[in-house]
Amino acid sequence: MIEDETTSVSLSDGLVSRRSALRGAGVIAAALALGTASTQAAVAAVPARAEQFVALCESQKGKKYVWGAAGPDSFDCSGLIYWALAQMGIPSVHQSASLINATSRITTAQGATTRGALLYRPGHIAVSLGDGRTIEAMNPANGVRYGSATPSSWTAAGIIPQLAAAPAPNPPAVPPRIAVLGGDGQAVVKEGNLWESWQNMGIAGKQVVVEGWRTGVLTTDGVLYVKEGALNAQWSVLFRGATSFTMSGQRVGVIDTAGTAWVKEGALNAGWTNMSGAVTQIALDGDRVAILGSNGVASIKEGNLLSDWVAQYNAAKSIALGGTRIGVITSTNAALVKEGNLWESWTEVAGDVAVLSLTPDRVGIVGRNGVASIKEGGLSTGWLGQTPGNTTDIRLVRNRIGVRLTDGSIFVKEGTPYEAWVGQLAGKSVSLS
Repeated sequence: MIEDETTSVSLSDGLVSRRSALRGAGVIAAALALGTASTQAAVAAVPARAEQFVALCESQKGKKYVWGAAGPDSFDCSGLIYWALAQMGIPSVHQSASLINATSRITTAQGATTRGALLYRPGHIAVSLGDGRTIEAMNPANGVRYGSATPSSWTAAGIIPQLAAAPAPNPPAVPPRIAVLGGDGQAVVKEGNLWESWQNMGIAGKQVVVEGWRTGVLTTDGVLYVKEGALNAQWSVLFRGATSFTMSGQRVGVIDTAGTAWVKEGALNAGWTNMSGAVTQIALDGDRVAILGSNGVASIKEGNLLSDWVAQYNAAKSIALGGTRIGVITSTNAALVKEGNLWESWTEVAGDVAVLSLTPDRVGIVGRNGVASIKEGGLSTGWLGQTPGNTTDIRLVRNRIGVRLTDGSIFVKEGTPYEAWVGQLAGKSVSLS
């Protein structure tokens, strides 16, 4: 039983909102009849102004119906709505067709389950209570009373724009972050510009990843710690027995000691979904999950975590994702990239490659000779050399490029590939977000 007064139920063909458990009992029953349990997700509570509008209409229940009347002692159908909106300082018109034409249209099924929506049929208009009922100035025999919101009884529905919820404030921008695993294994992170101070994360490990507001550290004994929000937020233990991990958006992926790949999506305390066994690498980007099997087969699924795998390449050494781009390094050390859907053809962008990194408009490689290079734009554009040699890794994120050299030095540049490098803390690895 749902107890919270601001709980709502989402239906496949609309939204059911309720303000109290008593009012919502019929709505929940309707939800169970129309959809499965998976459709009963919480959504935003009824906007306060829509609730005020409904309350004003309900306060006139029992008054007489008089054609052309708009209160305060009697009403016709559009007059009741006109009067309630006027009490809220919202200008409108006393005519049913004009009222519905001024709304943001929704289906009648949605209107029946959206509190405060208008329901219309030629010559008549009513206000939905969101629970299968209406409040309306019905006719001379019945006056202002409750009626039925059965969708088939109405030809149009809409939401009065002034009653919609105010737009949510923009969330705070995610600051760009750089994470380094120092020579002593300590994970340190800076956020903001390239010259900010480092903050020690207080955990030593073998891998560190930053992604949006999340920071993750994998310890040498296989414990994955992730924190969300400020860099001084508390750590959560997400997994024990991991050998590697990655993060993208609200997804976290790990490979365990048995070679099984797992992904969780959403909150940090969400459950894990088993992706596949015999996996040596996992990559995430957007709604795509990529794995490299121990047999060298690179596969991808896109959409939800239960989607089917689509094999991409049968003899790969590594796989990379970046927007709609997919890249592999083949068993012969060629870098291949495709762009678009999973069935596009491959383009060989370079040979003799050791490391490959992708963004939606950049390709970065480290050759087996240690030279790091970038290409921007289309896959056929030319390469721009970034380092003369001695490079072991390259990372691309948005407008940042990061490299690690054989002596552990780490450099990052921001903007175009022609910008100057800015030295960072030396370490075993680097992650950018």
